[in-house]
Amino acid sequence: MVDLLELADRCNVVAQLAQELSDLHARGELPDIDKLRTQFAPRQTLMPEVRVVLPAAADYDALLEAA
Repeated sequence: MVDLLELADRCNVVAQLAQELSDLHARGELPDIDKLRTQFAPRQTLMPEVRVVLPAAADYDALLEAA
C-alpha cells in the first residue's frame, strides 16, 4: 500500500493509478507494484547536446569600431 501511495505521489499519476487499481479490483487481481512502476514511472528523457561556439574577442572589437 505504501509503495502504491509513493508511486502515485512521486509520479503525479493519482487519477490514472486509481483507475488502474479499480480495473484490477474489478477483475479480482492484486496489483503488481513492479509492473505498475514500469507502467507509470516517468520515462527518462534524453537531453539534446548543445554546442556553444564563442566568438573571438577581436570580433567584439570590430563591432565597437563600427559603432
